[in-house]
Amino acid sequence: MIKISELPIPPEEYQKEIVESLNPRISEHPMMSPDERYFLNGLLAYYKPTNVLELGVNFGEGSAQILHNIRNTPEAKLTSIDLAEFAFYNEIIDEKKNTKRGVISDEPIGKFAFTHPDLPLDKWTLVTGKDPSEVIAGLDNSKDGYDFLVLDTAHLHPIELLNFLCVLPYLRDGAIVVLHDITLFALYIPPYAFACRQLFGAVVAERIQLNSRFSNIGAFQVSADTRKYIQNVFESLVLPWEIDPRNVRTSAIATLLNEHYALKELSVFREALRLNMHYYVSGKIEWHCWENMRTELFVSHLFGQTIYYGAGRNMADCLEYCKQNDIVFEAPIWDIAADKIGEICGHRVTVPDYSSSGIKKTLIITIWDEQIRETVRVQFEKLGYTVKCYIWN
Repeated sequence: MIKISELPIPPEEYQKEIVESLNPRISEHPMMSPDERYFLNGLLAYYKPTNVLELGVNFGEGSAQILHNIRNTPEAKLTSIDLAEFAFYNEIIDEKKNTKRGVISDEPIGKFAFTHPDLPLDKWTLVTGKDPSEVIAGLDNSKDGYDFLVLDTAHLHPIELLNFLCVLPYLRDGAIVVLHDITLFALYIPPYAFACRQLFGAVVAERIQLNSRFSNIGAFQVSADTRKYIQNVFESLVLPWEIDPRNVRTSAIATLLNEHYALKELSVFREALRLNMHYYVSGKIEWHCWENMRTELFVSHLFGQTIYYGAGRNMADCLEYCKQNDIVFEAPIWDIAADKIGEICGHRVTVPDYSSSGIKKTLIITIWDEQIRETVRVQFEKLGYTVKCYIWN
């Protein structure tokens, strides 16, 4: 088999007439540019796959192109999966500002391909309303292993990464994966839709892109190294998700991943899910970096007999957080240098009280220096305080 990086001519220049002979209505809902369609067609023509998997169907122009390409290969077949049941399109609101909004149409997924007059629909299996993780194992075509994958789903991180991880066990070594919209994020201000680029960059494989200045479509070839270094793709899941985990079929995904991957990879998925679930469920508008999480832990002890020790940057962050979130801060702030500090963010700082009992009281230490923290902890635990510290070096 020819390596994808050693093709004699670029895919977009190979057997273009196959695309040109397709019904011109292929551009009715143009999800791919002409050159992108040539790129996909060229790879199909080079490799002549017999078992094609398509994730993301929408109106079905891509399905139509694949079916049109494989129509003369007797044993070839296409399996398409789409989580949606109705097609989605962008409606332009303001042409000058290039602003758009997504609209769910009343057309069923794949309608274009179904209504095209010349396609071998007997080669096509279409599944809608299901995530790939929910159905891939039960599909007859999966048992043979797919030799070609077209991945073009939601584009919001981490959907394409999760899609790929779920279907990789059902791809043959040498399978070609075509990934659309790898630079879609460049069309938006602020940028978003990073999933395809993150997958394209993380996967270990031979790869190529459309021969253009700013390619939006690329492909890679699955190999033993793709599986060996799949940890790279799992690690990308830890980045902030662009979609609420509660809107992802995480239960089915977790079940499938548990069957096919090692504990070290699964632990990354679980941690990424935990972090992102915490972020979305909390209703915050900013990602929970470790410092944000630490500040929230400081504030979580505010209600009750709580005293804060340390009047440095961490305490200032805590007070600023309270101000931004309309939280009344009335707890004492202690610092051994209180006479020099005076106040912090409008709050008075006082010298620590070493004489009173700390029973039923909580002391939050906000100091960076590990040695000082330990000294303070020992001192106040002896007085009966419950001491908390959420700083690490």
